[in-house]
Amino acid sequence: MQQLLSQSPILLAGLLGLILPPIFWKRCPAASLLTLIATLILLFATVAVVGLQTYFASARMEQGWTMTQYSELSGAVGLLGGLSRALAIGLLVIAVFTGRKRVS
Repeated sequence: MQQLLSQSPILLAGLLGLILPPIFWKRCPAASLLTLIATLILLFATVAVVGLQTYFASARMEQGWTMTQYSELSGAVGLLGGLSRALAIGLLVIAVFTGRKRVS
């Protein structure tokens, strides 16, 4: 729970990312959809990484994992979390420029 609390700024921003797309859907549907997808990815990645890290820490002690096993699994989760966040940020960048009119 403490780890999720430390992620509260991201979770609050994610809440905003879930509230605003439906409000702006008629005005800019593509950007709203991309923002909504990106927000869901960010929220899922945040909660999943925190949950798995917490599980790995307790499983290491309870199941007698070696430090190598723990490090490999934690590294894999960190990599997947980072890739997920990178994808979400990329979608947000695309959303910013989607539907913009060209200047003649």
